[in-house]
Amino acid sequence: MPHGMCINWDWSVLSLRILADTVIAITYFAIPSMLVGIARRFASKAITVHLWMFSAFIVACGITHVMDIVTIFWPEYRIDAYIRFGTAVVGVLTLVAVAIDVGGINEWMEGSKK
Repeated sequence: MPHGMCINWDWSVLSLRILADTVIAITYFAIPSMLVGIARRFASKAITVHLWMFSAFIVACGITHVMDIVTIFWPEYRIDAYIRFGTAVVGVLTLVAVAIDVGGINEWMEGSKK
């Protein structure tokens, strides 16, 4: 059953959800392009890798919002679950990578203040 049925196809609610998810997805796709631009300017490999990983995670989050729109009309919950699981994996990998290299990030931050 699509989510639209759960909301009784109330278009005042559905249109607001669709608008919100669309705007969120667009911003989630735009922010990584800025992060990648920043990553290309820095020589620090650790920072560059982390920015790319953050970008991948943010794009994955944007895809989950696109799927929220899809599931309003079509009950593609298995695909939605795989996308959400993939987003979780990318998020955990990003967290672990940043946690492992916190010292390197702190050194970079101190160096950029000089």
